[in-house]
Amino acid sequence: MIASGRKAVNASTHVICVDDDPILRSLIYSKIGSLVGKFDEAEDGLQAWGKFKQSHYDLAFIDLEMPNLAGFNLISCIRGNKATQHMPIVVVSSREDSEAIRPALQAGASSYLVTPINWSHFQPMVSQLLRLASMARELDELKSQTASSRGQENTSPSKVVWALEGNLKKISDLAARARTTNDTKLMTCCLSEISIIAEGAMSSLRHEDDQMSNVDGQITGSGRATA
Repeated sequence: MIASGRKAVNASTHVICVDDDPILRSLIYSKIGSLVGKFDEAEDGLQAWGKFKQSHYDLAFIDLEMPNLAGFNLISCIRGNKATQHMPIVVVSSREDSEAIRPALQAGASSYLVTPINWSHFQPMVSQLLRLASMARELDELKSQTASSRGQENTSPSKVVWALEGNLKKISDLAARARTTNDTKLMTCCLSEISIIAEGAMSSLRHEDDQMSNVDGQITGSGRATA
């Protein structure tokens, strides 16, 4: 693992490059070392999969043709694992035929770069993918907070609704940011979560109304008994 000696733009980000060519790994690091906090390397898919099971990564560069575990299979493993399924993946390969590009994208690659890489477009692309990864993590955190708010015991429905409304505002803002980057997948996830939050708020309010109705009924019944 390499920790950049320069102050990174995204100091908390962790990137990995999986390629059996050490020169290409070094080149990629030289181009994005100033953008990330940590840069890790793996020389084949099997070694990389071991790293993915031990560490969190925000972005991965993956070659297709490697020993032990090919890039196609590694991408499938990443997308099939809950902890890594949303991580952006950039395929870096010398292959530019449709028999390589189409299966890679279908397997779950976020982007596909053909070597030799056009470095003038490289940094902007990486910056964009890191922003999208950051927004995806933010959505996951808000979803966890929403689930926690709905699951709290001994909490008044009004307080639950107040907490849900706060998350609703944050997710709506996140959806607007996703729209500016044309990330339709993230926008869809945001809209789905907004629907869940709205239903949760309505459920809490209905529960509070039912409780108030029960109390009113008990008071009315008690008054009649006294009379």
